Amino acid sequence: MLNRYSNSVEIMASNTMVELLTLCLASPTLGRIKSACEAVYNKQQGRFYSIEVDGETVGILGYRIIDRTCELIHAFYHHEHLSAKGYAEHIRMALALDGLNQAQIIVHEKDKAFYHGLGFNCKPYKENDMGFNQFYCVLKA
Repeated sequence: MLNRYSNSVEIMASNTMVELLTLCLASPTLGRIKSACEAVYNKQQGRFYSIEVDGETVGILGYRIIDRTCELIHAFYHHEHLSAKGYAEHIRMALALDGLNQAQIIVHEKDKAFYHGLGFNCKPYKENDMGFNQFYCVLKA
């Protein structure tokens, strides 16, 4: 099940969403989480959804809208014990709800297998100065 959050105030009022966002951001603080959420809603015309299974929030899906048809996944986390439980379908459902046709994300090599397993088509993106590979992954709605 997807639960759509309308604004950053709703996200900050949810302890579970704040907790999951701390796992997605580098050096998270309440101020950084609030700022990131406000940027997604205000400047980037984005959305956040929680993914719920059996009444438990198990993940988040956040993105910003690019060119009205293309999505960049902004934050996504899942609990390990629930991996491969239909997350790609949740992503597709969110895209359909917002009338969009694809999701895209740039990931590090260690995350490529996860997104590939969700049905994303991943291709090498670039090698950064720190010496690790990145991949550009796309999921069609």
